[in-house]
Amino acid sequence: MPVGEVMLTARFKVDLVDVDGAVISEIYRLSEGYREVVNELIDFAASNHITSFIELYHAKYQEPQQRCPTLPLHYIFTACRYAASIYKSFIRRRRLGMCEREKPMFKRWVIWLDKKLFKLDAENWRPLIAAHGGRWITLRLLNGKYHERFKGMRIGEARLVLKEDGDLYLNVSLSQMVTLPEINANARLSPSMSMRTLSRMVMMISSRGLRRMRGS
Repeated sequence: MPVGEVMLTARFKVDLVDVDGAVISEIYRLSEGYREVVNELIDFAASNHITSFIELYHAKYQEPQQRCPTLPLHYIFTACRYAASIYKSFIRRRRLGMCEREKPMFKRWVIWLDKKLFKLDAENWRPLIAAHGGRWITLRLLNGKYHERFKGMRIGEARLVLKEDGDLYLNVSLSQMVTLPEINANARLSPSMSMRTLSRMVMMISSRGLRRMRGS
């Protein structure tokens, strides 16, 4: 039987009830500083026609690091990845005549967290987020039966999303190796089969695989 990797994103709302005011302030500080760095990098990329995040990183990482030496370096690293991807997407859209601006602007309150900035205790749904000065802040994720299917899956990177109403979300990338059903090479998919249908099939396969793993 063929084996494939199922990749998906789980969305969690962060429980901010009874969270210390210093933690809330740190989240706002990180979000504001991160957005400022991403926009600074976008400006530099647009001015110098840079689409490679590695080139962007080597050209600019020292400046934000010198301004804020307590900020973990990997925030600058992911900000370069974010800025490069935003600028490349902007170039494609402009070539298609879908935008008229000279450069894009990052307006969202989103932080790209790689594995150096984010850890997750999936048994208790408690994430750790890297903060200034080498500290870590602990949060609690609201969860239900829907999220139980994600336990046991491989945890990847994440996005910390701060909404305008003050709500905080954590979008976590997850993956799982599953056994796929064999498909006749001569078989044809029905034209009416949508991508949503295919996605549901993959989720069913993933769920069955997880149940078999827990039962073993």
